Amino acid sequence: MQPPMEVYRSIGHVPLPHFRPADVVAVKLHMGERGNKTHVRAEDVGRLVSRIKSDGARVFVTDTTTLYPRKRATVGDYLETAALNGYTEERIGCPVIIADADGGRKFGHIHVARGLLDANSLIVFSHATGHITTGFAGAIKNVAMGCVTKQGKRYIHGPAWPRHRDEQCRRCGVCVETCPFGFITLKDRIELDVRNCPACERCLRACQNGGLWRPLWAMKETYRRYAETCTTVISCFERVFYLTELNRVTKFCDCSANPDPVISPDLGFIASNDPVTIDRESVRMIAEADPQASQVFGDKWESFIANVSKHMSKGAIRLGALRGHDP
Repeated sequence: MQPPMEVYRSIGHVPLPHFRPADVVAVKLHMGERGNKTHVRAEDVGRLVSRIKSDGARVFVTDTTTLYPRKRATVGDYLETAALNGYTEERIGCPVIIADADGGRKFGHIHVARGLLDANSLIVFSHATGHITTGFAGAIKNVAMGCVTKQGKRYIHGPAWPRHRDEQCRRCGVCVETCPFGFITLKDRIELDVRNCPACERCLRACQNGGLWRPLWAMKETYRRYAETCTTVISCFERVFYLTELNRVTKFCDCSANPDPVISPDLGFIASNDPVTIDRESVRMIAEADPQASQVFGDKWESFIANVSKHMSKGAIRLGALRGHDP
Protein backbone atom coordinates (compact mmCIF):
# COMPACT_ATOMS: atom_id res chain seq x y z
CA MET A 1 0.00 0.00 0.00
CA GLN A 2 1.43 3.36 -1.05
CA PRO A 3 1.84 6.11 1.56
CA PRO A 4 -0.45 9.13 1.16
CA MET A 5 0.82 11.84 -1.16
CA GLU A 6 2.14 15.01 0.39
CA VAL A 7 -0.17 17.98 -0.03
CA TYR A 8 1.35 21.35 -0.86
CA ARG A 9 -0.54 24.51 0.05
CA SER A 10 1.15 26.61 -2.62
CA ILE A 11 2.25 25.96 -6.19
CA GLY A 12 5.61 27.36 -5.18
CA HIS A 13 6.22 24.45 -2.79
CA VAL A 14 5.48 21.62 -5.22
CA PRO A 15 8.76 19.84 -6.12
CA LEU A 16 9.36 19.93 -9.87
CA PRO A 17 11.71 17.96 -12.11
CA HIS A 18 14.94 19.72 -13.01
CA PHE A 19 14.88 20.92 -16.60
CA ARG A 20 17.85 21.52 -18.90
CA PRO A 21 18.37 24.61 -21.08
CA ALA A 22 17.76 22.42 -24.13
CA ASP A 23 14.34 21.31 -22.85
CA VAL A 24 11.04 22.54 -24.25
CA VAL A 25 8.26 22.08 -21.68
CA ALA A 26 4.56 22.04 -22.53
CA VAL A 27 2.30 22.83 -19.57
CA LYS A 28 -1.01 21.14 -20.42
CA LEU A 29 -4.04 22.50 -18.62
CA HIS A 30 -7.70 23.37 -19.01
CA MET A 31 -7.98 27.17 -19.17
CA GLY A 32 -11.69 27.15 -18.35
CA GLU A 33 -14.82 27.70 -20.39
CA ARG A 34 -15.92 31.29 -20.86
CA GLY A 35 -17.55 32.43 -17.63
CA ASN A 36 -15.99 29.66 -15.54
CA LYS A 37 -14.49 30.94 -12.28
CA THR A 38 -13.10 27.73 -10.75
CA HIS A 39 -10.42 26.73 -13.27
CA VAL A 40 -6.69 26.69 -12.47
CA ARG A 41 -5.62 30.24 -11.63
CA ALA A 42 -3.50 32.04 -14.21
CA GLU A 43 -1.33 33.47 -11.44
CA ASP A 44 -0.46 29.95 -10.26
CA VAL A 45 0.42 28.96 -13.80
CA GLY A 46 2.60 32.07 -14.03
CA ARG A 47 4.50 30.98 -10.92
CA LEU A 48 4.94 27.50 -12.40
CA VAL A 49 6.19 28.96 -15.68
CA SER A 50 8.67 31.17 -13.83
CA ARG A 51 10.11 28.16 -12.00
CA ILE A 52 10.54 26.21 -15.24
CA LYS A 53 12.21 29.17 -16.93
CA SER A 54 14.61 29.54 -13.99
CA ASP A 55 16.19 26.24 -15.13
CA GLY A 56 16.80 27.79 -18.53
CA ALA A 57 14.17 25.70 -20.32
CA ARG A 58 11.70 27.06 -22.83
CA VAL A 59 8.03 26.66 -21.91
CA PHE A 60 4.56 27.18 -23.32
CA VAL A 61 1.04 26.70 -21.93
CA THR A 62 -1.33 24.69 -24.07
CA ASP A 63 -4.71 23.04 -24.59
CA THR A 64 -6.82 21.91 -27.56
CA THR A 65 -10.15 23.02 -28.99
CA THR A 66 -13.37 21.34 -27.92
CA LEU A 67 -15.46 18.99 -30.01
CA TYR A 68 -18.74 20.68 -29.08
CA PRO A 69 -19.65 24.23 -30.22
CA ARG A 70 -19.00 26.55 -27.30
CA LYS A 71 -16.40 29.28 -26.77
CA ARG A 72 -13.37 27.00 -27.04
CA ALA A 73 -14.34 25.19 -30.25
CA THR A 74 -12.12 27.26 -32.55
CA VAL A 75 -8.56 28.47 -32.08
CA GLY A 76 -9.69 32.10 -32.16
CA ASP A 77 -12.49 31.58 -29.66
CA TYR A 78 -10.24 29.60 -27.31
CA LEU A 79 -7.50 32.24 -27.34
CA GLU A 80 -10.12 34.90 -26.59
CA THR A 81 -11.62 32.80 -23.79
CA ALA A 82 -8.15 32.08 -22.40
CA ALA A 83 -7.35 35.79 -22.34
CA LEU A 84 -10.61 36.58 -20.55
CA ASN A 85 -9.63 33.96 -17.94
CA GLY A 86 -6.21 35.54 -17.45
CA TYR A 87 -4.13 33.46 -19.85
CA THR A 88 -2.02 35.87 -21.88
CA GLU A 89 1.71 35.76 -22.55
CA GLU A 90 2.12 39.06 -20.74
CA ARG A 91 0.47 37.74 -17.60
CA ILE A 92 1.86 34.21 -17.36
CA GLY A 93 5.26 34.80 -18.95
CA CYS A 94 5.13 32.37 -21.88
CA PRO A 95 3.21 31.74 -25.11
CA VAL A 96 -0.33 30.35 -24.99
CA ILE A 97 -0.61 27.71 -27.72
CA ILE A 98 -3.74 25.95 -28.95
CA ALA A 99 -2.02 22.71 -29.82
CA ASP A 100 -4.37 21.45 -32.55
CA ALA A 101 -4.22 24.70 -34.56
CA ASP A 102 -2.20 22.87 -37.23
CA GLY A 103 -4.01 19.56 -36.87
CA GLY A 104 -2.56 16.39 -35.45
CA ARG A 105 -0.08 13.61 -35.98
CA LYS A 106 -1.52 10.12 -36.21
CA PHE A 107 -0.18 7.29 -34.07
CA GLY A 108 -2.35 4.24 -34.70
CA HIS A 109 -5.90 5.40 -33.97
CA ILE A 110 -4.72 8.40 -31.96
CA HIS A 111 -4.42 11.90 -33.39
CA VAL A 112 -2.04 13.78 -31.06
CA ALA A 113 -2.26 17.57 -31.38
CA ARG A 114 0.73 18.62 -33.44
CA GLY A 115 1.62 21.65 -31.35
CA LEU A 116 2.36 19.46 -28.33
CA LEU A 117 5.07 17.65 -30.25
CA ASP A 118 7.24 20.78 -30.25
CA ALA A 119 8.00 19.89 -26.61
CA ASN A 120 10.12 17.07 -25.22
CA SER A 121 8.67 17.36 -21.69
CA LEU A 122 5.08 17.60 -20.50
CA ILE A 123 3.69 18.94 -17.23
CA VAL A 124 0.05 17.92 -16.84
CA PHE A 125 -1.49 20.55 -14.57
CA SER A 126 -5.03 19.37 -13.77
CA HIS A 127 -7.90 20.72 -11.73
CA ALA A 128 -9.78 17.96 -9.91
CA THR A 129 -13.54 18.09 -10.51
CA GLY A 130 -16.53 15.85 -10.91
CA HIS A 131 -17.56 14.88 -14.44
CA ILE A 132 -20.90 13.95 -15.96
CA THR A 133 -19.52 11.03 -18.03
CA THR A 134 -16.59 9.60 -16.06
CA GLY A 135 -17.51 10.69 -12.53
CA PHE A 136 -14.17 12.44 -12.03
CA ALA A 137 -11.92 14.61 -14.17
CA GLY A 138 -8.22 14.87 -13.43
CA ALA A 139 -4.91 13.88 -15.01
CA ILE A 140 -6.17 11.02 -17.20
CA LYS A 141 -8.82 13.18 -18.86
CA ASN A 142 -6.43 16.10 -19.12
CA VAL A 143 -4.03 13.94 -21.13
CA ALA A 144 -6.36 11.69 -23.12
CA MET A 145 -9.11 14.12 -24.05
CA GLY A 146 -7.06 17.30 -23.87
CA CYS A 147 -4.00 16.38 -25.94
CA VAL A 148 -5.72 15.22 -29.14
CA THR A 149 -7.48 16.77 -32.10
CA LYS A 150 -11.20 16.74 -32.66
CA GLN A 151 -10.76 13.49 -34.57
CA GLY A 152 -8.99 12.05 -31.53
CA LYS A 153 -11.84 13.16 -29.31
CA ARG A 154 -14.36 11.50 -31.62
CA TYR A 155 -12.40 8.27 -31.35
CA ILE A 156 -12.76 8.30 -27.55
CA HIS A 157 -16.39 9.39 -27.42
CA GLY A 158 -17.63 7.28 -30.35
CA PRO A 159 -18.67 4.10 -28.52
CA ALA A 160 -20.77 6.13 -26.06
CA TRP A 161 -22.72 8.13 -28.62
CA PRO A 162 -26.50 7.64 -28.33
CA ARG A 163 -28.38 5.40 -30.75
CA HIS A 164 -32.01 5.79 -31.77
CA ARG A 165 -34.58 2.97 -31.67
CA ASP A 166 -37.51 4.24 -33.74
CA GLU A 167 -40.00 1.55 -32.70
CA GLN A 168 -39.78 2.64 -29.05
CA CYS A 169 -39.62 6.37 -29.66
CA ARG A 170 -42.76 8.33 -28.77
CA ARG A 171 -41.50 11.48 -30.51
CA CYS A 172 -42.11 13.46 -27.35
CA GLY A 173 -39.17 15.79 -28.03
CA VAL A 174 -37.76 15.65 -24.50
CA CYS A 175 -34.34 14.60 -25.82
CA VAL A 176 -34.36 17.54 -28.25
CA GLU A 177 -34.97 19.95 -25.39
CA THR A 178 -32.34 18.25 -23.23
CA CYS A 179 -29.41 18.29 -25.65
CA PRO A 180 -27.42 21.47 -24.86
CA PHE A 181 -25.76 21.48 -28.29
CA GLY A 182 -28.71 21.04 -30.66
CA PHE A 183 -27.48 17.68 -31.96
CA ILE A 184 -30.97 16.12 -31.85
CA THR A 185 -33.85 17.23 -34.06
CA LEU A 186 -37.43 16.04 -34.40
CA LYS A 187 -39.00 16.04 -37.82
CA ASP A 188 -40.96 12.99 -38.97
CA ARG A 189 -38.65 11.09 -36.64
CA ILE A 190 -35.77 11.75 -34.28
CA GLU A 191 -32.53 12.55 -36.10
CA LEU A 192 -29.13 12.43 -34.40
CA ASP A 193 -26.07 14.36 -35.49
CA VAL A 194 -23.47 12.83 -33.20
CA ARG A 195 -20.27 13.79 -35.02
CA ASN A 196 -19.43 16.46 -32.44
CA CYS A 197 -21.28 14.86 -29.53
CA PRO A 198 -19.30 14.70 -26.26
CA ALA A 199 -21.43 11.77 -25.03
CA CYS A 200 -22.65 13.73 -22.02
CA GLU A 201 -25.59 11.32 -21.52
CA ARG A 202 -28.18 14.01 -20.89
CA CYS A 203 -30.40 12.75 -23.71
CA LEU A 204 -30.07 9.14 -22.57
CA ARG A 205 -31.16 10.10 -19.07
CA ALA A 206 -34.06 12.17 -20.37
CA CYS A 207 -35.53 9.44 -22.58
CA GLN A 208 -37.87 7.29 -20.49
CA ASN A 209 -39.12 5.08 -23.31
CA GLY A 210 -36.00 3.39 -24.63
CA GLY A 211 -36.02 5.42 -27.84
CA LEU A 212 -32.43 6.46 -27.18
CA TRP A 213 -29.97 3.82 -26.02
CA ARG A 214 -26.39 2.64 -26.18
CA PRO A 215 -24.88 -0.86 -25.90
CA LEU A 216 -23.82 -2.26 -22.56
CA TRP A 217 -20.21 -2.53 -23.75
CA ALA A 218 -20.02 1.12 -24.81
CA MET A 219 -18.52 2.68 -21.69
CA LYS A 220 -15.93 -0.06 -21.20
CA GLU A 221 -14.75 0.50 -24.75
CA THR A 222 -14.73 4.26 -24.18
CA TYR A 223 -12.59 3.80 -21.08
CA ARG A 224 -10.26 1.47 -23.00
CA ARG A 225 -9.83 4.22 -25.59
CA TYR A 226 -9.03 6.70 -22.81
CA ALA A 227 -6.23 4.36 -21.74
CA GLU A 228 -5.01 3.81 -25.29
CA THR A 229 -4.95 7.55 -25.94
CA CYS A 230 -3.31 8.39 -22.63
CA THR A 231 -0.49 5.89 -23.10
CA THR A 232 0.10 7.04 -26.67
CA VAL A 233 0.33 10.71 -25.69
CA ILE A 234 2.68 9.93 -22.78
CA SER A 235 4.98 7.98 -25.08
CA CYS A 236 5.59 11.12 -27.15
CA PHE A 237 7.64 12.78 -24.39
CA GLU A 238 10.93 12.15 -22.65
CA ARG A 239 9.42 13.16 -19.32
CA VAL A 240 5.87 13.63 -18.05
CA PHE A 241 5.06 15.08 -14.63
CA TYR A 242 1.58 15.38 -13.09
CA LEU A 243 0.37 18.19 -10.87
CA THR A 244 -3.24 18.37 -9.64
CA GLU A 245 -5.02 21.15 -7.79
CA LEU A 246 -7.54 20.05 -5.15
CA ASN A 247 -9.07 23.49 -4.57
CA ARG A 248 -12.50 24.67 -5.72
CA VAL A 249 -13.55 21.09 -6.51
CA THR A 250 -16.94 21.27 -8.21
CA LYS A 251 -19.61 18.78 -9.18
CA PHE A 252 -19.10 19.50 -12.88
CA CYS A 253 -15.89 20.09 -14.81
CA ASP A 254 -14.37 23.37 -15.98
CA CYS A 255 -16.03 22.91 -19.40
CA SER A 256 -19.09 24.35 -17.67
CA ALA A 257 -19.55 28.09 -17.23
CA ASN A 258 -21.40 27.33 -13.98
CA PRO A 259 -20.00 24.12 -12.47
CA ASP A 260 -21.22 24.76 -8.90
CA PRO A 261 -21.53 23.55 -6.25
CA VAL A 262 -18.10 23.19 -4.64
CA ILE A 263 -18.15 19.74 -3.04
CA SER A 264 -15.16 19.76 -0.69
CA PRO A 265 -12.89 22.14 1.21
CA ASP A 266 -9.74 23.46 -0.45
CA LEU A 267 -6.85 21.05 0.08
CA GLY A 268 -3.94 22.31 -2.02
CA PHE A 269 -1.78 20.62 -4.67
CA ILE A 270 -0.40 17.11 -5.14
CA ALA A 271 2.19 15.78 -7.60
CA SER A 272 3.17 12.43 -9.10
CA ASN A 273 4.91 10.71 -11.98
CA ASP A 274 1.85 8.56 -12.73
CA PRO A 275 -1.61 9.68 -13.92
CA VAL A 276 -3.58 6.76 -12.42
CA THR A 277 -1.91 7.20 -9.03
CA ILE A 278 -2.55 10.94 -8.86
CA ASP A 279 -6.20 10.51 -9.90
CA ARG A 280 -6.78 7.78 -7.31
CA GLU A 281 -5.21 9.93 -4.61
CA SER A 282 -7.20 12.97 -5.68
CA VAL A 283 -10.49 11.10 -5.28
CA ARG A 284 -9.39 9.57 -1.97
CA MET A 285 -8.34 12.91 -0.48
CA ILE A 286 -11.45 14.75 -1.65
CA ALA A 287 -13.76 12.02 -0.34
CA GLU A 288 -11.87 11.90 2.94
CA ALA A 289 -12.24 15.66 3.35
CA ASP A 290 -15.99 15.44 2.65
CA PRO A 291 -17.54 11.94 2.46
CA GLN A 292 -20.50 13.31 0.48
CA ALA A 293 -18.11 14.15 -2.35
CA SER A 294 -17.63 10.45 -3.09
CA GLN A 295 -21.35 10.28 -3.92
CA VAL A 296 -20.76 12.88 -6.63
CA PHE A 297 -18.01 10.78 -8.23
CA GLY A 298 -20.15 7.66 -7.81
CA ASP A 299 -19.81 4.24 -9.38
CA LYS A 300 -18.78 5.74 -12.70
CA TRP A 301 -15.47 6.85 -11.30
CA GLU A 302 -14.70 3.38 -9.96
CA SER A 303 -15.48 1.79 -13.32
CA PHE A 304 -13.53 4.46 -15.19
CA ILE A 305 -10.33 4.17 -13.17
CA ALA A 306 -10.49 0.36 -12.96
CA ASN A 307 -10.77 0.00 -16.73
CA VAL A 308 -8.23 2.69 -17.55
CA SER A 309 -5.76 1.28 -15.03
CA LYS A 310 -6.16 -2.24 -16.41
CA HIS A 311 -5.43 -1.22 -19.97
CA MET A 312 -2.66 1.23 -19.14
CA SER A 313 -0.88 -1.41 -17.09
CA LYS A 314 -0.33 -3.40 -20.27
CA GLY A 315 2.39 -0.90 -21.14
CA ALA A 316 2.73 2.36 -23.05
CA ILE A 317 2.73 2.34 -26.83
CA ARG A 318 6.19 3.54 -27.82
CA LEU A 319 6.52 6.42 -30.21
CA GLY A 320 9.21 4.73 -32.29
CA ALA A 321 6.97 1.78 -33.11
CA LEU A 322 4.25 4.04 -34.44
CA ARG A 323 6.14 6.40 -36.76
CA GLY A 324 4.89 4.55 -39.82
CA HIS A 325 1.36 5.79 -39.12
CA ASP A 326 2.30 9.45 -39.50
CA PRO A 327 0.26 10.74 -42.45
